[in-house]
Amino acid sequence: MDSRAQIAVFDLDDAGHHRMYIDMVADAWLEHQSQGRMDIWVASSFLKRYPDFEQSHPSDRVAVRTFVSPLPAALNEGPPSSVLDVKRASAAAIKEIEASNPHQILAMFFDHVQLALAERSWNGPKFSGIVFRSSFHFPARSVKDRLKKWIKKRALLRSADRTHRLLCLDPFAADAINKALGTGKAASLPDGLSELPATTSREELRRDAGLADESHVALVFGSIAARKGVHDICVAAQRLESDVAARTTIAFIGEIPPAEMQAIKASIDACSEAVTVVRESGFVTDERMAQWLTMCDSILVPYHHHTGSSNVMLRAAMAGKPAIVSDFELMGAWAEAHHLGPRVPVGDHAAIASAMTEVIRNESGAVPGFNVEKARAFGKSHAESRFKAAINELVFAS
Repeated sequence: MDSRAQIAVFDLDDAGHHRMYIDMVADAWLEHQSQGRMDIWVASSFLKRYPDFEQSHPSDRVAVRTFVSPLPAALNEGPPSSVLDVKRASAAAIKEIEASNPHQILAMFFDHVQLALAERSWNGPKFSGIVFRSSFHFPARSVKDRLKKWIKKRALLRSADRTHRLLCLDPFAADAINKALGTGKAASLPDGLSELPATTSREELRRDAGLADESHVALVFGSIAARKGVHDICVAAQRLESDVAARTTIAFIGEIPPAEMQAIKASIDACSEAVTVVRESGFVTDERMAQWLTMCDSILVPYHHHTGSSNVMLRAAMAGKPAIVSDFELMGAWAEAHHLGPRVPVGDHAAIASAMTEVIRNESGAVPGFNVEKARAFGKSHAESRFKAAINELVFAS
């Protein structure tokens, strides 16, 4: 029997949605492949954060391994932060995994790995990676931004040349990589939205939450932070005309970063003088997320220079709710291409207020920039089952 792992999956980070994506890849392996072992390599910080992880895939075909060779402190004490830390940690991790001699390797967060891979030749196992946040293919905002995009493009294309497959959460990035390389090795990867729990009726949920029947509930969900446009939303709310403001409820559901607590609370307090405000703090369960998506009428995601996908925007699309979206890079491109809702310039309070007014006044008719059937179809195209099928077809079976 072959003692080598059929595939080695690794991630150097433990923040955000990293656990969710690793779980989906492991589940895809067990669902779609009938033999062979998957080794999942993670930093010790990952297992400290998720002590249940080693028992989450009870099968002798999934093994969890941690890096034991000397590595930069960043890999043992938390996710790497500086560019140098990222490159050193990635190089050390790849070296140790390569020594275990798997048949193929999948880097869960290729954004971190590309610098180390670009600086070496590769004659090892088939190497694939998931690209989460690529921006080189979008227009630059300044001379400095143009230089940064050129550097990132150069590193990505050099490292891509050493890979078997690159799976991109941004389909526009996959097209740009294939065009630049003259190959078809880059492919679009669905985001992988899990199915949310069923909820009781909208009327019952809104009644329990104390929301008036005639109120338009605009949802701000996830990290309640400046970079998510929270201050802009609060200022925009104060610019709404009186008839619109009287109908508006803004629900801020999620955690405020500790460093921003005072400033965010002050903004929300000022907002509450103009419109009705609902605030729920702390971690939001899938059940509560499903309930708020049922209760709300629209989603506010005017993020500041956000690179990559947005789980909140995709959830809104799947639920058939219009989103007010910043016109920046991927989120703006998706909103336009799939009719997800009005787009607004980053940080433009007046534009946000105007978009909110359009959505609220037209909620029973045609919301500009929004088509409910197209939005739902787009959201469903990012279902978890689509993610697993793509991973199997493009990596496991290729």
